[in-house]
Amino acid sequence: MKKTIIKTMTLSAICLVGSFAQETTTLAASHPLFKVTTEKENISVSSVQLVPEKSLLVGETYQYEAMISPTNASDQSLKWYSQNDKILKVDQNGLVTATGIGTADVYAFASDGDIRGWSEVTVNKGTLPVSSVTLSPKSGIVEVGTPFMIKETILPTATRFQSVTWSSSDSSVATVKNGVVSGIKPGNVTITAVSGDGKKTDTSTLTIKYGSTIPVTSISLPPSKSLLVGETSQYMATVLPAVATDKQVIWQSANEKIVKVDTDGLVTATGVGTADIYALSKDGKSKGWSEVTVKEGNLPVTSVSLSPESGIVEIGSPFKLKETVLPEATKYKVVGWTSSNKAIATVSGGVVTGIKPGIVTITATSIDGKIKGSSTLTVKYGDKIPMTSLSLSTKSKTLSVGQSFQYKSVITPSFATETSLIWFTSDASIASIDDKGLVKGVKKGKTTVFAFSVDGSISDSATLTIK
Repeated sequence: MKKTIIKTMTLSAICLVGSFAQETTTLAASHPLFKVTTEKENISVSSVQLVPEKSLLVGETYQYEAMISPTNASDQSLKWYSQNDKILKVDQNGLVTATGIGTADVYAFASDGDIRGWSEVTVNKGTLPVSSVTLSPKSGIVEVGTPFMIKETILPTATRFQSVTWSSSDSSVATVKNGVVSGIKPGNVTITAVSGDGKKTDTSTLTIKYGSTIPVTSISLPPSKSLLVGETSQYMATVLPAVATDKQVIWQSANEKIVKVDTDGLVTATGVGTADIYALSKDGKSKGWSEVTVKEGNLPVTSVSLSPESGIVEIGSPFKLKETVLPEATKYKVVGWTSSNKAIATVSGGVVTGIKPGIVTITATSIDGKIKGSSTLTVKYGDKIPMTSLSLSTKSKTLSVGQSFQYKSVITPSFATETSLIWFTSDASIASIDDKGLVKGVKKGKTTVFAFSVDGSISDSATLTIK
């Protein structure tokens, strides 16, 4: 639709128009005093459409074309947006660039309102080649013992070749791993980074020097050593550089049951097997090691000692002695045990058993018979005095069926506090006996009467005939 607007050049023409409204339209169209202009009606956008889905590879671009309705909309300009710039970017001309793997929407908004169109874009891994590798810094000074970091920048960022391979022109001067340069000794070195596709490189030129403190860069020991159990070996560590500020090392053993090492590097073979010896710099950054193989030796016993060296043994209470045989590496670790008076105390495997009050010496002798150790013990009764022997006063007895007899026992020592006995017969169908030792004939036959101490360690028996 068009609107006709009448503009006049004189005041009289305006008045004419105002007085004769119905006739002025035709007049205005032809009269020389009037200028007639026309303006288009503002037509809004009713819809914006994009292709519904699109699939791209990382690094690829795509030019979107929007379908705007109505086609004669007054303002057909659009504003473009990306839902996620990490996956795709879009400029204001609708050019989309895939920047990362994933799925995101692209939006096109009509400039005159909220009407929009959108498209879902799926981005998959691409195969864009590397266009450049840049190292930073390009040059620098590295102090020995202080890590120096070089950062690589790979373009385009969308390429899948985002790693580089590092190398040093002289690994005796400096090494590099994942961009971290470690100075070894003074000198010049070139660090190179090669792109993952092998097509692009860059370099950084570095000067290696010592700082105010010169660290240890390497420690070496003899690679291997063979010893017999009990043998020793003095290790000497080679520390580089020779001008290191502190060349002292810390010695360690991987397994002290096989080898021990003192603070001066003296190694002692303590057991059969294989273990490493380490020499570490004080800052813990450098380490040397040596493999030590230890075989069985034949070191003689140098001493046998008992613990405790003296003590009190109560009759009825076992008393344990512990032996220590040196050197630890000797294969003669077993000892033989003896008592100076078995009537007072006996010993087995280091366990002393008191028999009667008195003083006794317990001796442990090395298996090679050359070295002895001893402990002097006093044997006495404790609060509970056990019996040491038991004897039935009647050793043989004949009874008639139904007849009873009271057995009596003789307990030694007479002052024992533990005097309770357990009584029984070997065949209760021939004779029965109560807990006091009273026996009664049941039927004809022969049986044995037993009396036991409560702990079962002491007993005696008698023959009983029922006729």
